[in-house]
Amino acid sequence: MPSFHQIASIAARAPSRAALDALGMATLAAFIVAGFQFG
Repeated sequence: MPSFHQIASIAARAPSRAALDALGMATLAAFIVAGFQFG
């Protein structure tokens, strides 16, 4: 059974992790689009 502190830390980390993933996907998409335009 995970402790309250573990649950709290995971819950606190989840939004920033999702934002980081979205930022990474957007950056990747931008590189792909730039590659098609300038490649």
